[in-house]
Amino acid sequence: MHISTKLSHLKNNPHQVFFSLDLWLLAIWGFLLLGVVSRLFVYLDCQNLWLDEAFLAKSIYHTPWGQILGKPLEWGQATPLGFLLITKGLGEMFGHGEMVLRFLPFCASVALLFVFWAITKELLAPKWQLVAIMIFVGSKTLVYYAAEFKQYEIEALCSAILLLAFIRGARFSTFLLLSAVVVLFSYGGVFLICGLGAGYIYRHRQNLPHFIKHNVLAALAFSVYFALLYFYYIAPQAVPGFKQWWGALAGFPPINPIELVRWLSAQFLPAIRDFALGGNIRALWLFVLLTLLGVLYIARVQRALVAGLVCFVAIYWLAGFMKLYGFAVPYNILGARLALFWQPLFVLCAACGIAWLYEKLAKSRLGGGANIYLFAAILLYIASISIKNNHQILTHSFPKGDMSALILHTQNNIKPDDVLLMQHATQSVAEYYQYRHNFYPDHTYIATNAWAGSLLPLIQESKHDRVFAILQNNDQQYIQEIKDTYPHAIHLDSGFSLFIIDKHQ
Repeated sequence: MHISTKLSHLKNNPHQVFFSLDLWLLAIWGFLLLGVVSRLFVYLDCQNLWLDEAFLAKSIYHTPWGQILGKPLEWGQATPLGFLLITKGLGEMFGHGEMVLRFLPFCASVALLFVFWAITKELLAPKWQLVAIMIFVGSKTLVYYAAEFKQYEIEALCSAILLLAFIRGARFSTFLLLSAVVVLFSYGGVFLICGLGAGYIYRHRQNLPHFIKHNVLAALAFSVYFALLYFYYIAPQAVPGFKQWWGALAGFPPINPIELVRWLSAQFLPAIRDFALGGNIRALWLFVLLTLLGVLYIARVQRALVAGLVCFVAIYWLAGFMKLYGFAVPYNILGARLALFWQPLFVLCAACGIAWLYEKLAKSRLGGGANIYLFAAILLYIASISIKNNHQILTHSFPKGDMSALILHTQNNIKPDDVLLMQHATQSVAEYYQYRHNFYPDHTYIATNAWAGSLLPLIQESKHDRVFAILQNNDQQYIQEIKDTYPHAIHLDSGFSLFIIDKHQ
């Protein structure tokens, strides 16, 4: 249709502006662009690595190629084999800088936006595709992990790829081939593979013997492949103390029903609240309800998908009850990292739930012209929250400490007669930036649990005239005590603290 004809049609039918296909596509592309810009911003911002990232970086560049299989990584780290190999290769070619280490998660985050849109096009009309994209783009967790040197953003992409393949009716052998790649990059993806595998069985239930006959060899080959991967790489990667650490943080669901309800309310839902727009518990409860309604919407067109998702949830929760896989802990945005791989499913079902609820209301007494205003209200609310979240991201809502600046300052100012004290909790980040700046001074670590009580005596008893001390900023009261004890000390605050104390002043 010619553009002038379209404008004339919309002028004579102004209520159809909300339902113009081109308008939806334009809005979708606008929010996708916003998502790409936000991810590019946090990537190019190139903040310092934090503790876990630095430990993983050290593990990767310290581990020789010949020792990757059959033994755990150093410093209690674990990461999928594909992520490790590609990142190690990139690091050896281009160096182990922040942008190189985070390159793979960043690429995955951008690809995830478009794979998720492709999923929505299979199930939703354009206007509901827009709603889903706005929710997805407004997720702070997905943006945060776009510039985090961890595998979690890649796991979310793997889940979306598996979901898209299943919805588009890919042959089971093709699905298994994709799964063989996914297990190299995602631990959580194993649960989704099992669930969607059950969905394939449901889809072919009326001709199950024929389905089994044509796919048994492919399934057997995948099983052997995964068994080899598990016993030679995944099992040796088991982190000592994993169950104790997650158990202490209540990261596993309890079996007792009463305790489970309390755990959901006090632990699990607060941990994943950033999965929902607004990042608050009330919005999350609404999203949980919409997700359940979305299952009803999906069941009308993809019952096999519903069967697969139900099996996935059952297997996932079983793994949690058996303490094989941690869920989430209410520890700011980091607490939900192990659950990030199922966020595409969560947002998709929530968007489908909004569509289902809208259709029901449109057919009720609120139908007619009122449904346009209802949809406009939904659209404006979700758009405002999504834009607000991205604005917060673009104004540095995820600051990390700048250890690099403190190490450089120490390197440029420390003298042979000075002493360097470092809080043990800063070890991974400090040693990573010592490696980056080729600066390996003699230093003494201050015990993690007793650093506040041991630092001042160490300074006072030191035979050196000048003391450099690098500390975390988590105990501001003690930081102030050091300032009061040594008022002439130089204090640099970059998210970490560097004190330069001249005891003769």
